[in-house]
Amino acid sequence: MTQVTTCINADTSTYNAVDFGICLVINEVAFKPDGGGTAQATREWIELYNPSCTDTVDLTGWYIRSDVNNDVFNPVYGDDMIVTWATRNPGTVPYDAISGPLDTNTIMIPPKGFAVIIDPTWNDTNDFLIDIPDSAIILTIATYLNFGSDGNNSSAPPPGPGNGLLLNAQDFVLLYDGDPNLPGSNQIDSVGWFNNSAGAGYSIQRDNDCITRYHYKGIPSGGHPLDADSSLTDTVSMGVQNYLPDAPSPFTFSSPDSVCSGDTVSFSFVDTFSCCPFTYSWNFDDIGSGSSNTDTAQNPTHIFSTTGTFNVSLIISDGCAPDTIYKTITIVDLIVDLGNDTSSCSADSIMLDAGNPGASYLWSTGETTQTYMLRVQDYSL
Repeated sequence: MTQVTTCINADTSTYNAVDFGICLVINEVAFKPDGGGTAQATREWIELYNPSCTDTVDLTGWYIRSDVNNDVFNPVYGDDMIVTWATRNPGTVPYDAISGPLDTNTIMIPPKGFAVIIDPTWNDTNDFLIDIPDSAIILTIATYLNFGSDGNNSSAPPPGPGNGLLLNAQDFVLLYDGDPNLPGSNQIDSVGWFNNSAGAGYSIQRDNDCITRYHYKGIPSGGHPLDADSSLTDTVSMGVQNYLPDAPSPFTFSSPDSVCSGDTVSFSFVDTFSCCPFTYSWNFDDIGSGSSNTDTAQNPTHIFSTTGTFNVSLIISDGCAPDTIYKTITIVDLIVDLGNDTSSCSADSIMLDAGNPGASYLWSTGETTQTYMLRVQDYSL
């Protein structure tokens, strides 16, 4: 399955999700957090995250589409409109393992905010409770008992038409900004899986490198890689853990402290949270290099126009809160003069000075200091 993310701006045109605009991503699909029974039929959810710094996303009229045929290569679409929990279940709040305030009336996701779409039958059982984050926006679907259908594999026989559960072996979730059966609606994001094995504890989450991965305890799964570095939350945890609310601070970039004149200097910033679309603005404090004095690459290179000390700066921003860091680098024009040839008697010592403060040094004896005290024996330097 291919994951597709699209952003929509005010004139309804589309562009890639790394650009800033009105954008929404599917952050997690929890399709088998429990082993079976009634809880399995009700404890499924879909997390949505708004990475924008400025735009609130109004989900009024948006739809979720999934497969109710248990075959993603020959799907039967199950479509349902996203609504607030209070619209579908007025006067109630979802069961919560640790009680706290929940927003069941809002269908607007604020900048850097997230919402969770839960099964409308969530309160059919109080078995296998999940801790829903305080103040989370709780959404559900308008029509069916499950995602896209009233039927599910856990129903008492005979099961209803189609499988409205998010099938463990194979399924998909498509997010639309309107009824997908009508012209003008746009597919905003999608997550699909296939060739998966049965079992409890399944969740697909967007990892900190923007790749969707399985979080599953113990066995291989199909369609997506496993979480190998334990950067994902547990399958029974809700919340957006792999997005930074602002640019990371403090942060660092790497470069040598000093280099020789004319050498190419490499700078790098390691972005460990690449789901946040950062922008980069480098200034090398090198006016003599003209237009090359600035760069917007994440890992640029630069050749300094002259020798001296330069205060290099990097401004990093996710569009909300920029942060700046500085680092000094010295460009040297190496001239090494150890003095005239010298004759000395045994047991005398000679101080040799390679000069060029800030440079790196390696004497033939293995010493790495600027100066070296030579005790006269049979050395030849």
